Amino acid sequence: MSDQNIVEDSAAVAERVRDLLSRHGLPRGQQASKLAEILGLSLSQAYKKLGGVSQWTKDQLQAIATFYGVQISELTDVSLSVTDMSDTKVGGKRYDAIMEVGGEQIDCVIQLGKQLKLIRDTDFVAYKHKEDGIWRVVRPRAAPFDHVFLISSLKVTLKEPKVYSVAMLDDDRDTTDSFCEQLNDLDLDARPFYDIGTLENALASRKFDAFILDYFIGNTTTVELIRKIRAQSAKVPIVLLTGKSADASPFEVSQMIHMFSLNWQSKPSLPAVIAAEITRDIIQSH
Repeated sequence: MSDQNIVEDSAAVAERVRDLLSRHGLPRGQQASKLAEILGLSLSQAYKKLGGVSQWTKDQLQAIATFYGVQISELTDVSLSVTDMSDTKVGGKRYDAIMEVGGEQIDCVIQLGKQLKLIRDTDFVAYKHKEDGIWRVVRPRAAPFDHVFLISSLKVTLKEPKVYSVAMLDDDRDTTDSFCEQLNDLDLDARPFYDIGTLENALASRKFDAFILDYFIGNTTTVELIRKIRAQSAKVPIVLLTGKSADASPFEVSQMIHMFSLNWQSKPSLPAVIAAEITRDIIQSH
């Protein structure tokens, strides 16, 4: 260990570190374990640090200052040179952060580089928000004037897109099976149902993201089924299919569309069109 990296007066530094930990809500009994976590020390080593009987290094103090988003001058009167600050993390420590871009907030994980004295022409910088203690990743022009750090690495974990489940009800088995196959090819999870009772039983144990319902199932309509679905969810997309049967009253169908906020498609309908409408409505309802 270089003598230049050692900070003199270990007892005075230990007192400042204890004060910093106390200000961040850590009682004396928990301070050693938190220090051990930040610096990658054993619990015994951390106790010696806080007791002022073990020497501190500039790197260790910079790591603590970085963790809590403060200047190292709060912990020691010894200033760090730019070369001393070239690495402000200990053992590659990573921090959960929020990246703010174009009004969006994206969860990410960062590793910090050196603290900046002046804003640089770089893609992103990081700072620790004073109110909530969460690291923010922003464009340099959106950063505060102090306690700003370069970012040595940034990782964004992208979520897998959700596969939306669709229940399709039509008593024409061949048409329903074929329609569901085409919906599945469009990355939906479409399940065929051929009678109202079977679908009602399924609703008791699972939720669907959308429904495609024929207006007539045998000699009855799906009006009561739609009432039950709407009782469970006011927003779940429901597509109502109607054929050319003379028994389908245009007035009743129009009333249902208005009352239950249905999407209407006449047969023969196109799976790609219905899939697009369902996906749009699901996203808008979230």
